[in-house]
Amino acid sequence: MMASYPVKDDRSNPEVPRICDAQMLSLFECAHGSACRCSFNLFGLLCLSYDCIPDDAVECGGAEGRYCDARTPVCDVAEGRCYSEANPALSGAMLVATHARSVRKWTQLW
Repeated sequence: MMASYPVKDDRSNPEVPRICDAQMLSLFECAHGSACRCSFNLFGLLCLSYDCIPDDAVECGGAEGRYCDARTPVCDVAEGRCYSEANPALSGAMLVATHARSVRKWTQLW
């Protein structure tokens, strides 16, 4: 059965970005496939800056802003590499969080 309305294809319908902190100010967004992580907050009450990391990334303890891919979840902070438990030969460089894109300016809030 065919739709009775026009259907967009993937080329004209880019993936929707993820809005960080949609409940509050909605100042930042991350690309589709990325998760928002607060990088700077005000007294633990309000996040003022966000970073973006891949959805399937694993945070490395002791390495602020460093992450590993889900395929290689074991972090070696000293070497800056990530390894797989199942296959030690499988490794990759640690991922670095990127800054979320600002979608509105503070002056546009009022």
